Amino acid sequence: AYLKSASWKAKRQAIYQRALTNANSNNRFGICELCGYAPFKNCLQVHHKTYARVGKEHLDDLILLCPYCHKKAHNK
Repeated sequence: AYLKSASWKAKRQAIYQRALTNANSNNRFGICELCGYAPFKNCLQVHHKTYARVGKEHLDDLILLCPYCHKKAHNK
C-alpha cells in the first residue's frame, strides 16, 4: 500500500530529479547514481540504502539505481 501512496510517489520523483540535477543531465529517465548509466527507457529503480525509516525515510536514505547496480546492492 505504501508504494502506491502519494507520499512515496513524491519521494520517488524527488530522487529522480536529484539524480538528473546531480548528473547535470536532461535524460528524461534519470541517471544511475552509482554507475552513471543513462537509459533509453524507464528502467531505473529507487533503492532504500537503509530500511530503518521505511515509510518515513529521508531522501538521503534513497538512491536511484540501474537494475545491475540494484541487484549488486542486494548482493544478487
